[in-house]
Amino acid sequence: MAKKAWRLIFAEGLLPHYLSGETVWTFRKYSPTSHEFTKGQIIQGHFKDGVMLLLEVLDDTRLKPFRDISRAEYEAWGATSHEDMMGQMRNHYPDLTVDDTAALISARLARIGDLPIAGFLPEGI
Repeated sequence: MAKKAWRLIFAEGLLPHYLSGETVWTFRKYSPTSHEFTKGQIIQGHFKDGVMLLLEVLDDTRLKPFRDISRAEYEAWGATSHEDMMGQMRNHYPDLTVDDTAALISARLARIGDLPIAGFLPEGI
């Protein structure tokens, strides 16, 4: 039986994106069993900022070659162009090519009802 994916590790500086409570896209160089998440799955987000948060996966992981990542997808991820996205990805995967398979994962902070389990404090507290 294959090990089920249960966590993602994030570089420093990405924590605020998740604390907003909004949906966040992450792209990874696909690794079997490490990036196979299913809609509704609760996983651990290990942030190198020193925090672990529970994240809810919003869609099954989508796999496609990096060359096929659309403008809408890389812009939702935060890149300004396909070249920008590839450059950012090469910071983590120096040998990355457009032929490699990407794992596209959408997640947000886990929720209880409609309320995220963590977040920024309201102003004025």
